[in-house]
Amino acid sequence: MEVKKSFIGYYEEKYLEWESEVTRKKALLQGQITGHILAKKGAREFGEQLENQQFKGDTSLHLICELNKSKERFTPRTLGDYLDVMSYDLIHKDIGYNEKNALKLCVSRIIPTYGPMTTIFDKFFEDQGDEIKKEYKESKAIEIMLPVGMSEEMVLMFDDIISKYSLNKNKTRAAVSEIKANLLKQEIYDEELLQMLDILDIVILDMTRASDHKSELAAYRKAASILDIIFNDTKLVMKDGENASKVTKDTRLFNMNLYEDKDDKKNITGRKIDLIMCSTGLELGSSEWKKQDASTKLIEEQRAKNARVNTAILDNIMNMFIGQNSKDVYVIGMDWLGLVGNMFTVSKSKDVTFVHHRGDLIVPTSIHSITWFKETLNNLFIFKHHLQNLEKTIEPERARLEYHSQLNKLRPHKRHLATDLEPRIFFAPVNKRSKTKTIIGDEDSA
Repeated sequence: MEVKKSFIGYYEEKYLEWESEVTRKKALLQGQITGHILAKKGAREFGEQLENQQFKGDTSLHLICELNKSKERFTPRTLGDYLDVMSYDLIHKDIGYNEKNALKLCVSRIIPTYGPMTTIFDKFFEDQGDEIKKEYKESKAIEIMLPVGMSEEMVLMFDDIISKYSLNKNKTRAAVSEIKANLLKQEIYDEELLQMLDILDIVILDMTRASDHKSELAAYRKAASILDIIFNDTKLVMKDGENASKVTKDTRLFNMNLYEDKDDKKNITGRKIDLIMCSTGLELGSSEWKKQDASTKLIEEQRAKNARVNTAILDNIMNMFIGQNSKDVYVIGMDWLGLVGNMFTVSKSKDVTFVHHRGDLIVPTSIHSITWFKETLNNLFIFKHHLQNLEKTIEPERARLEYHSQLNKLRPHKRHLATDLEPRIFFAPVNKRSKTKTIIGDEDSA
């Protein structure tokens, strides 16, 4: 079976010489129609069409023709295979922004379990056979054991303070200060109990400035002050200020090199992220903020982008593991809209990734809303403990990989076949950006 060079430039002469006839067939037929042939490698033409929602123009007729041929030869078996089919179906429709974001998740083999995009996935799988429909529903319902958040002592103390003083800011702060003073007089005390009291104090103090938190940067600054306290007894690093994610850059380079997509000479950069949690340089999760009056379209674009970034981070972490060690590894991220947000997990199930909502987050703006803050505190301490557990899990594997990397310099070079390397998460190509610099507000391509 001959693969033409004109097939969007992915199977060029070098690739055809490198692969055998049998391997080429496997690359085309083995579950790799839309997601694995086109989108995951961040191809320039497909990426631009995806951004502009122009799938049926003259420039894409050849692309659609090749996809049709691939679809005819393809028999889906796994959830990931069916997501490739769903990608094919979406490309052939006139789509809105929810479908566009769903397509980006499909080609990355990611299934969301909450939000507007979920109905698109549910509808697709509802129209499939009983066996795959059952697997879809069962996989969505798989639970992850999250670590404990606040201790019982912390919960009891929070409840006691709020029940006695929740209607008076000054009395609440006075009670918090007195408990803090008594704790600090002890030689040994619960560090996280003190952190909770510190957070209560600054949150109540800042309520007088609640009206100043409407911008994205102001909302981030408020949440970051809470996270600074929570992580001050750890070695975890809060990498903020819209830093470029190294994992997303590596993902784009991997896809580009694997499929010879080097026509575009623009520099490859990682996606800009508001907050990346790191441990000695290793990315452990990403979180994003939007201002409180952001449009629904912008909110959903952020949700889709953050799901893909955290999936790329999870893939990078899981590549450090072998055998059974990776089965319980997952990533936690956050999406914020002004002073409210949600915490979610990204976890693997066979050949797909699931995104689950794990809790709501708020920063109280009045003394009357302080009672709702307990759930947020509990979720943020879950976030902290998860990251600490992930650090401990990763450390032995990090050491092993360092030795392995050095030993590889002394071993014969092993060349990988293209079918041994799995195309990764889809990130749309980035247009040349303006030289104007901002701290957080500039929108990054999703």
